[in-house]
Amino acid sequence: MDAPSALVSLQAAVAALEAAATNEDWAAVGEQLARQRRFLERWLPSCQQLTAVERAGLNDILDRYLRLTGELDVARERARIAMQSPPPIPPMTRAARAYLEA
Repeated sequence: MDAPSALVSLQAAVAALEAAATNEDWAAVGEQLARQRRFLERWLPSCQQLTAVERAGLNDILDRYLRLTGELDVARERARIAMQSPPPIPPMTRAARAYLEA
């Protein structure tokens, strides 16, 4: 695959990853991450030279990707901490309060 086509594919893939993360569709996030990793593992070794425009495009894509993976790491840590703490006790209903006061 030539570099311009690959960059267009990567831009679309990162946009799909961003959308999945925004919607908190974690199954889609995992699927997109795996798909992009396989693509990059196949495509990057065959890339011998990139023009300045292609290099800038790839850097932009990788910056977006790294920002998003950083945000996902923060979200994962928040979820891990939330799972360790007990759930909050829901406020008592009027009926429950009246029962306890009686």
